[in-house]
Amino acid sequence: MFFEKARNLSGKQKLLLVSAFAVFNIIFYVSGGYYINTFIANSLPMPTGIRIAGFIIAIYFIGFLPIIFLLLPFLLFKRKPKEVLSYIGFKGGLWSYVALPFILFGIYILLNLVFQKIFHLVPILFFKPYYFPTIIAISLGPFFEEIFFRGVLIRLGLDAFYGKGVWKINAWPVLLMSSVLFALFHLPAAPNSITDIFNFFSPSNILHGFRMFFSIGLVLGYIYLRFKNIKYSIFIHYLINLGMTLTAVYF
Repeated sequence: MFFEKARNLSGKQKLLLVSAFAVFNIIFYVSGGYYINTFIANSLPMPTGIRIAGFIIAIYFIGFLPIIFLLLPFLLFKRKPKEVLSYIGFKGGLWSYVALPFILFGIYILLNLVFQKIFHLVPILFFKPYYFPTIIAISLGPFFEEIFFRGVLIRLGLDAFYGKGVWKINAWPVLLMSSVLFALFHLPAAPNSITDIFNFFSPSNILHGFRMFFSIGLVLGYIYLRFKNIKYSIFIHYLINLGMTLTAVYF
């Protein structure tokens, strides 16, 4: 079986495999997003084929990929489930691991409703169906992304270069690698400013977006390594996403 073979790979081989998987998703996401955005940016009628492609991309990144991120630690590390969670720095049991995304989603919806009452506005990220992918990305993205970019990538990097089970705060090569991949993965969402989150991928803001998300990746990675607890980086990531969207919608 593929995953059984993957478990038996060396630390560096696992890191190379997962990094290749990340690069594949980056190319798929960025190229697909750019192609679709050419129609949106130029207000062109979108052919059926492009609509279908957009739907497939959305289903993959919102439905399929998060499940892979969720299961990946258990598929890569030859340990019991609770030991796997501890190994990637997740403090809590399996139920906590499964429940946390739903809790984050619930908090996001609740805050939207609270802000609606305060400002007497309809929160567009909640009530417009075509913003549903954005809702999922903002409220659940921090959990799944932290599991992958910190819990899997950084953990594999530590195993590969410093030894199995080793925690090293100043593991800069590993931290830089994770942050670069994290930044590239977010290029289609690169805004022109911290509040302009609806500006999709465009060549003019690649550098700005890369700098911003690379910096965020460095901070989240350092927090993960410093405290050996992925819940801290998940929480900070969630606050960043929440702050950006609430600011964009209500202020």
